[in-house]
Amino acid sequence: MERSMLIFRTACGTAAYIGPIRYTSKGMKIDRHYWRAVVYFDPQQDRHFIEYEWRRQDSHLWHGSKMWTQYDDNDFNCGLPAEVENLYLRELPELARYLPSLQQKPGAQRAQLALAI
Repeated sequence: MERSMLIFRTACGTAAYIGPIRYTSKGMKIDRHYWRAVVYFDPQQDRHFIEYEWRRQDSHLWHGSKMWTQYDDNDFNCGLPAEVENLYLRELPELARYLPSLQQKPGAQRAQLALAI
């Protein structure tokens, strides 16, 4: 189900990002959860951003990555499962359509993943 607007909530429950969605990937099963990449446009900053969302297998409700229980801004993967990198690499061609900075040499992809989270 596509949504024209999306509000991502931070761990404290305040709205962090508001903007139209440009792309939503298919979910990837990681352990007991599904993860997806969402590209949204922030009109205030006039640029696109990537957000990762997750949901439990038995739910249809998607949550922003900052709602992940192990979320940690100080961690390389922000506390998200390491397999989220596989989702990023799978979706990289589509993500690069919206974020031209991702169209780099393959060696720069891992560093770019940290910036995308």
